[in-house]
Amino acid sequence: MASASRTRTATATHEAGHAVSALSCGLTVDQVTLSPGLTRLTAEPGRPMDYIRFKLGGPAAESIVLGGACDPLLLDSARSDRADADREAFDLTHDLTELDALVKSTLAEVTEFLNTNWVQVQRIALALISRRGVLHGTELAALVTLHLPKDVPCPV
Repeated sequence: MASASRTRTATATHEAGHAVSALSCGLTVDQVTLSPGLTRLTAEPGRPMDYIRFKLGGPAAESIVLGGACDPLLLDSARSDRADADREAFDLTHDLTELDALVKSTLAEVTEFLNTNWVQVQRIALALISRRGVLHGTELAALVTLHLPKDVPCPV
């Protein structure tokens, strides 16, 4: 059984992964919330692939903080994120095999991006924990400096 502290850290990191992924795609993040049993991140939807990256950012970050020993898409906390990413991917591909390949390749890209920007993920997660579980868009902007390739609107 995971300790409450480890669970809180994993959840904060999960939400931080969503936030960093969203910000990297130019999405507007209004609020990131962490509370026992309920996590919520509200972001302005963008292009379909941006939304898929946003949804996969949480499971990818959580898997990284847990040591990468598990498939991020098999985490209990990833169920709704995977379902949302699958729906969006199906709308793009209209094929279950292509859907799975698209989600897995996008997850690999997001994981690599988050590893490169891990300090930003940690900053958000720690701020979530220390600020009673709520960060607003302006607070996120003050915390995050992403290492983005030039002339690429969404690097992941």
